[in-house]
Amino acid sequence: MAKSLSAITAVSTGTVISVPSDRRCMPRMVQCSITVGTATVIVKGRAAPDAPWVTIYTFTASDMVALYLPAEVAMDVTVVAGGGVVSGWLDAQ
Repeated sequence: MAKSLSAITAVSTGTVISVPSDRRCMPRMVQCSITVGTATVIVKGRAAPDAPWVTIYTFTASDMVALYLPAEVAMDVTVVAGGGVVSGWLDAQ
């Protein structure tokens, strides 16, 4: 699993991860850990490096989901409150 976010405590943009073409034909696991306070984390994706980003999924609590991932994905922390700490993983590689 590739780590897109690591112990983030403020609004932040995660690492962009390229998804190999052979990994796009089946759902991949995406996990988010929100500890202490609260946070909102979006999983975003795009079909090509020059395409606009779109939101694929939104986390507001720790969870794991199976998603079809496009060519590029990232996780962004859009809200953090109460000392929230966020980490996120994408099974993309």
